[in-house]
Amino acid sequence: MGHSFIRRLSDYVALLAGEPDGRPRGEQFAEALEVQNIISQVAFGFFPKLGSAEMVDTLVQLQMFRPQILIIDVGSNDCTGPGVHANLVADQVYALATELLLIDSIEKICVIRMLRRDRHIGCHPAEFLDRVELFNDTLRSHRDDHPDIDIYYLQGFSRLPCGAVMPIRFFALDGIHPGPSFGHWAFFKYACEIRGRLLRLRHSLQD
Repeated sequence: MGHSFIRRLSDYVALLAGEPDGRPRGEQFAEALEVQNIISQVAFGFFPKLGSAEMVDTLVQLQMFRPQILIIDVGSNDCTGPGVHANLVADQVYALATELLLIDSIEKICVIRMLRRDRHIGCHPAEFLDRVELFNDTLRSHRDDHPDIDIYYLQGFSRLPCGAVMPIRFFALDGIHPGPSFGHWAFFKYACEIRGRLLRLRHSLQD
């Protein structure tokens, strides 16, 4: 679950899965991500522009779906406003993950650290990037606090496949999401990263 990246990832995986064939859509999503041998269904919950304080309202939906593994992709809306303390936002996100573990079906949670972006609302671009670094450092400081909460950083999103530093043209006009030139590569990579974490967490439950 997470922000608008999750909605776009859901659209991408739905494209891979093809047309509905009568089975639960979650089964088709699991096949599209090639995890169907160990994970029966995959579902996406996306809440664009929703801050971490409001994410607790998703508890009802999670209790209905009863996931065993939950991946939380952290957006950057909470770090864009004036006077934001990014370390406190990170603590709030970690507290949310801890609270979500109270749902009896959830055995593992992965919190994905914040990605940079090119458009900044409410603060100077350099200040925003400093906030992203502080947020990620604070979140990483919790990595040993709970054995069932995994802190992870998406690999390959600060550099392009050729190894060059991510240019501004990576972004769409909104300055947040991948642009048309790199969108397909980005969401293929994104799906691979999510798949990898799902498999790792699932195997950890079998150890």
